[in-house]
Amino acid sequence: MDFIVGDEDMLEVARWVVANTPFDRLCLYGRDLPIHVSYGPDRSRQIVEMRRTAAGRLVPRVVVGL
Repeated sequence: MDFIVGDEDMLEVARWVVANTPFDRLCLYGRDLPIHVSYGPDRSRQIVEMRRTAAGRLVPRVVVGL
């Protein structure tokens, strides 16, 4: 599911999700963009941060914590 919480820093929302929910994968696209959270049987808790390159491309990077 992709979602955004209006008037909130989505990094802070992502931190809350990580601390309070069982999830399979969380993708953070930016502080002012929607996050993606998936729930699956593995509950692997993988966190992926999409980082923008100098050329403007978004590149996924798996991170340990937020």
